Amino acid sequence: MENNQLKQLALDLVHSESEDQVVDVLKKVDLWDNEDNWKNFGRIDGNYGVIGGQQGNAVPALVEKVMNSVDSILIKECRKRGIEPRSTEAPETLAEAQNLFFGIRNGSLANLSEMERRELSRNIYLIGSGSDDRPSIAIIDKGEGQNPEMFEDTFLSLIKSQKNKIPFVQGQFGMGGTGVLRYSSDKHNLQLILSKRNDELSDSTGSWGLTIVRRFRSKTSNSVYKYLAPKNKILSFKTDKLLVIPPSTAKSIEWQNLKGGSYTKLYEYNFDGCKHAGRVRSTFDLGLWERLNISLPDLALPFTIQDLRSKERRTKVLNGLNVRLMEDKNELLEIPPQSGTINMDGEVIPFSYFLFKKEGKKSKRESYTPNKEGVVYLLNGQTQSIDDASWFRTQEVRFNNIYDSLFVQVDCSKTSR
Repeated sequence: MENNQLKQLALDLVHSESEDQVVDVLKKVDLWDNEDNWKNFGRIDGNYGVIGGQQGNAVPALVEKVMNSVDSILIKECRKRGIEPRSTEAPETLAEAQNLFFGIRNGSLANLSEMERRELSRNIYLIGSGSDDRPSIAIIDKGEGQNPEMFEDTFLSLIKSQKNKIPFVQGQFGMGGTGVLRYSSDKHNLQLILSKRNDELSDSTGSWGLTIVRRFRSKTSNSVYKYLAPKNKILSFKTDKLLVIPPSTAKSIEWQNLKGGSYTKLYEYNFDGCKHAGRVRSTFDLGLWERLNISLPDLALPFTIQDLRSKERRTKVLNGLNVRLMEDKNELLEIPPQSGTINMDGEVIPFSYFLFKKEGKKSKRESYTPNKEGVVYLLNGQTQSIDDASWFRTQEVRFNNIYDSLFVQVDCSKTSR
């Protein structure tokens, strides 16, 4: 295929909203049916168990994709300054990187103005489109991006972390954000990946890479995930910018052309296993926004959520739960946020707690913890595990009078494995 044909193929896949449309697009260019065009994800034959055995919920799986974009922005800023991210010259902590690259003091977005956060959020978008029942989701960032020949060791790698020696990023488990695949389209679990190395980086070749990840089912053995690589190569084409958001359906988005970075699309994403799934999938700027806030209390960089399914093309910036709590604390909390440490078996584990006011018989906590979360356990700013607020009423704790008003965060980031 020639350069312009490959560019048009990329745009056709961007504009597709269902797996049937994706299959039709790929069949027209004779790329779908021939299994020789597809390679095993992570170069592993039995990858289905590894990929499918991750997050048991569609929202935490989606969080991993957003975190990859956050990390990509941080790494780009490091490389822009001529600093190798794994070197001793690189920031040693996430908070240090936030301050050096973006002037975020003390590792908290609450120390930026609302205008500064909104401007910063334009580096990452989470876009909802397609149907109300099974929306497609695009995650777009202006991060470092990858040259086509880098795809296999980055987006398409498995159990091979490229970031475990970079101390200032959040995602370090080497799963490539593959947890989302089981929640993507029903038959084939489709995911589109488009990326171009950012032109601000000296090693950019100026080429876009393009692939589709899909699930191959078998009657005689386990399923396997594969990615499109005809003749064992990632499809590539050249263009200065790519219109990844059609202007006819996204007039309110400040930028429509992506000049470098990454674009990932999950087709017909399935939120059915989530609590209050209807609210989550139908209102990205409210239901999903609430769930992502509780999943990302200490978000390193803000991002914009845009729901193209609504007539208003609603947009909302997500800054993480703790920014909301700090900004609203005078109206929300009985006392200022409190903190301390748990000392156990030689480990020092920081925690903080928030005691919410009540309005009549109702606690104001309800608007901030949508599923009655009581205790959240954090790793690098992300929620990894949750105890329901009913835990405060157990025989061992017996905080019956305030169980619906108390919220605790336990930071496990520095705890040993």
